[in-house]
Parts: sequence; C-alpha cells; structure tokens
Amino acid sequence: MKTLSVLLFVVAAALSAARAQTIEMRLSVKVILHPTTGARPTGITDARIREAVTKANTWMTRYSRGYRFRMDEIIEIGGPTQGGINGPSLFYNQPASWFTNIDFQTYVNADPRFQLRPNQVNLLAATPFTATSGGGGCPLIKNDGTDESRITCRMYFGIDPFTLCHEMGHFFGLNHTFGGCQCPGCTNPSSDGDGLADTLREASCFTREQIAQENFFTTYADLPAAQRLLVDNTYGNVMGYGAESRDQGIMTVLQLDRIADISNSTRLPFVTGRTLFLSPNGLDGINLGFVSSAPRRTFANSTNLTSSAGTDIMLLRPGNYPETLTFRRPVTFRTPMNGSANLGKP
Repeated sequence: MKTLSVLLFVVAAALSAARAQTIEMRLSVKVILHPTTGARPTGITDARIREAVTKANTWMTRYSRGYRFRMDEIIEIGGPTQGGINGPSLFYNQPASWFTNIDFQTYVNADPRFQLRPNQVNLLAATPFTATSGGGGCPLIKNDGTDESRITCRMYFGIDPFTLCHEMGHFFGLNHTFGGCQCPGCTNPSSDGDGLADTLREASCFTREQIAQENFFTTYADLPAAQRLLVDNTYGNVMGYGAESRDQGIMTVLQLDRIADISNSTRLPFVTGRTLFLSPNGLDGINLGFVSSAPRRTFANSTNLTSSAGTDIMLLRPGNYPETLTFRRPVTFRTPMNGSANLGKP
C-alpha cells in the first residue's frame, strides 16, 4: 500500500490546484469507411470508442502514476470520396495478418488523407466492433528513438480495457513480457522479452506453475511471497498474453518507469506533461530528474524544473524528505505503488 505523508511543507495560498493531477495521453481515432458505400465498420460508433477509453482509464487509475487517455477527436476517413480502395479504405476490414504484406507506417505517413496528427496517437479503426476482446498493433518505440516517426496504430476495438492499455504500452516503450516462443507448440525456453527486472521469463502459453519452474526451478506453492508476486505480476501482466492478462491488466513499477521515460523524451509531443523523479538517494546534478534511473534528491533543486503551468508530476521514490519549503507554483506529488514518502520528516 502506498501513502504520501505531508508534514511540514507549505503551498502558497494564492495558487490554485495543480493541473497535473493527471498527465493525459492524447488520442485521435480515424474510422475507416467502406470503399464504395462509405459505411463505418459494423458496430464502430463514437459512443463505443469513448466507452473503450473510459474502461481503459479505470486500469490507468490503478497504476497510481497519473496517466490517463484523452480522446481528442474521432473522425471518418476513406470511402468513395477519398479514393475508394486506392485511399485509406485499402485497410477496411483487413485482418492483422494482412499488414505483414505492406510497409504500413510508410504507407500512412505518405498519404495526407489519413490526417495523421503529430501530437496525438493515431488509431485506425477499420474492423467491426467485437463483443469480446479487441486487438491491435502499435509501433514499439526503441531506446534510441529510431522509430519516432511511427505514430499510427491499428485498433480492433472491443469491450475490454486490455486492448488500449496494451497497445499504448507499446507506443510508450513496453515490449511483451514473453520472449522468443509463443503458443501453440512452445517448447524452447523463452527469453526475458521486456528486459525489466520485475517481470519474469515466460512464453505466452505459460501457466503460473510453468513460470515458477522456468525461473525458480520449484513449484509455485513452494515460492516465498516475493517470488510468488513476481510470478503473479508476469502471468497477469497487461503486456502479456496469459490467461489472466485481459482480466488483471497488471503493470509493474519498472514498466511504469519505462512509460514515463519515453513520455518524457521521444513521445513527449503526445502527452500533456512530464514526470520528474525524486529520491532520497538521488543527486542534484545537471540534467537529472526526468529519467527514472537518475532521480533528483531535493525539492530545493527540483521545483523550478517543473512547468510553471502546473502540468508536471513529481514522483517521489519511497523514503523521507526532510526539507521544509514554500512552493510558489502548482505541482502534483505522487508516490509509486511500492512504498510511501514522508515530506518534512528527517
């Protein structure tokens, strides 16, 4: 359980509430119309798209980082007036396997009829609404930023919150939790697909028992609580394909750190604010704070780094912060899921 104890600091009374109680990830949905009739895919309505965003935000609330999805627009593209099958409607009702035959990102970037927004995640809705689970394909941004121009996702909208959270995880830097082998017929040991220490090796068809034995060489029942939690967090992870991923939608601390790092840098145009990391064990050197692995240490050397408009969030690593300060600009404090922070306490 996380807590934030505020003991001895003062916020200037003239300031209004901080605007960055949430940092919004801006979305633009393009509904692709039938090439000849101009009809939307079956069941794809504005109301259902907005409902999918609302449900995904219920999961985002659980992660305690302040990130939320914001639907900026839903527009229609393609149809008989925009080139028919030779325009955006080329993608109408195409299955996921079809996209392996074309250079999807290059194609949409070159055609202004897709109305791509440079500061909104562009979601193409080209297939019927599904009453079960959806799917999609978002570009995974790399550490070196070489995929920065890939800003479009294919979305198969369904009723669950999993699809949007999973695909936006890719867009903001998260890989799958599983490695090189997937169902069915998975026989070789999987690699650590996402490279993060708080998720384990798995194949997408693994059970809790298989994950426990692959990683710890013992049964799930015999694991201590800390290792059992690692298994649970991997099996039910939003970036996995496990049986409970769509029900639990777990994100770990390091996954959320990764999202913040990418949101603060390569994908900054798509969000409304930044996350500034503080830690009692951090440093106050130049260019520190906006990377999760290099947090700043004190408020005195950090408050002026946040936006004067109050659009940023200070994420406090667990521990004590002994300073007593008066803040003269709005700011939102948050703590991660794995501990508590005490302000003004030595």
